[in-house]
Amino acid sequence: MVSVFLCGLAPAFSTVKEAMLKVTSNVRAGAAESGTYGAVARRILIAGQIALSTILLISGGLFLKVFIRAQNIDLGFNPDHVLLVNIDPTLRGYTVEKSRIFQQQLLQQTLNLPGVTSASVASSVPFLSGNSWDISIEGYTAAGGEKFIDTNTNQVAPGYFKTIQIPLLSGREFTDHDGNKAPLVAIVNETLARRYIVNNGDLEKTIGHTISLRDHDGIAIVGVVKDSSNGSIGTPVQPMFFMSYAQMGRPMAALQVRAQGDPGALTASIREQIRKLDPDIATVSVIPYRTVISSSGLFLPRMAAILGGAFGLVALSLAIVGLYGVVAFMVGRRTQEIGVRIALGAQQWQILRMVLANGISLAVTGLLLGGVGAFFATPLMGGMLMDVNPRDPVIFLVIVVALMAATLGASWIPARRATKVDPMVALRYE
Repeated sequence: MVSVFLCGLAPAFSTVKEAMLKVTSNVRAGAAESGTYGAVARRILIAGQIALSTILLISGGLFLKVFIRAQNIDLGFNPDHVLLVNIDPTLRGYTVEKSRIFQQQLLQQTLNLPGVTSASVASSVPFLSGNSWDISIEGYTAAGGEKFIDTNTNQVAPGYFKTIQIPLLSGREFTDHDGNKAPLVAIVNETLARRYIVNNGDLEKTIGHTISLRDHDGIAIVGVVKDSSNGSIGTPVQPMFFMSYAQMGRPMAALQVRAQGDPGALTASIREQIRKLDPDIATVSVIPYRTVISSSGLFLPRMAAILGGAFGLVALSLAIVGLYGVVAFMVGRRTQEIGVRIALGAQQWQILRMVLANGISLAVTGLLLGGVGAFFATPLMGGMLMDVNPRDPVIFLVIVVALMAATLGASWIPARRATKVDPMVALRYE
């Protein structure tokens, strides 16, 4: 309502003013049109619309590049051909220990299925779920004197790193001997090892160090794996440690199955194995890992690209319509002048150039303002652009050229119409 009221004031005052002035000379009014307050206001508004659409479209272009790059970013693991089967036996009254046993039995049954190359169980799935625990690390004290550090964690069964293809850099993986009666062991990622234990030294020296939970004795580090995404694309990898699922795993866990071909083809076979073990237990979800990455991991980059582009196109549409309206209005006001020029021998290209100059001047002004605005505004989005240059020259150039072409098209239609003005009709124009 406020917008309608404010936008209605300008033409209302303009109408009253013209009625009071009682303009009698259409030629003089048309020639002076470009100098009136109304004309100046219209030019400012259209240039502002073009500038705004420039900023929005450049932002949308940057987010689109982020989305494209995020699709090809190295996650540190390979989600292709992996099926995630989430199960929670506690829904059927299982205890924590019985749930772990059920998960391990299902894992063994799954490994024997045709088309399965490897399988494992994990308490958390990056991009789908996560967990963290407070730990202390042998030989490390935080700068503030804090002993315990909140650290990402996951509890995984043997074969986990092989299944999702995270390379082992040092030490060993978990085995069937790392059960609930065996000494607690852990595997850490490279970031944790270098940040808290060896710095830039040999990763082999990480093996044998201990980490401690608040309520547990020391846990021996037996391996170091390559860094992998903890569930946030484009952000620095955080320290992480893994523990044996048989020792510390949660009841609700995900069976992760690597298939030779389409992982979805294993769904029916795995459901059948679950029914054989306990017909009362149902899967919480069965979904390819790549789908999880696409729907969850790429959600923010995708939405940013869609919204940025959509808002930019809406603003551009308004700017084009406004520019067309301003140029067409100018042609209408200067019809008699244009007729006189044609009668005196002006060529069509001269009329075309005269009319286009008005539209092009508005477009160039808006593009310059928008380009400068985007140049200073886009670095403010740096945290959302991953490694994309916020002042990417290709994005800027493509958007400016596209906008110039669009605004030129909006001016061309009324300009072309102006060249077809009949001098006899224009001279009789009131």
